[in-house]
Amino acid sequence: MHRFLDWLDHVDASTETPRTGPLRLGEVVVEELGTGRIHRGIEGMELIWRHIPAYAPLRLLAKLPAFRRYIDHEVRGCDGDACGIASKPG
Repeated sequence: MHRFLDWLDHVDASTETPRTGPLRLGEVVVEELGTGRIHRGIEGMELIWRHIPAYAPLRLLAKLPAFRRYIDHEVRGCDGDACGIASKPG
């Protein structure tokens, strides 16, 4: 996933179910290997961005509240009807 940009080899990507249990569709969680702490949403993405220099511009954008909300929404996954494709009326 991040191997192309992870020049320093700091991120270990996995598709295994985390010890916290199954994820929602589209949810991304990041485990801090040194502490075992699980990070969700924008906090998890910021942890990845801190360790991959190519993501420095995203770290700057993450200071903007609207961008933070957008990223948080995108990586927290969806549940039930939130995943559905909106149909056009009529």
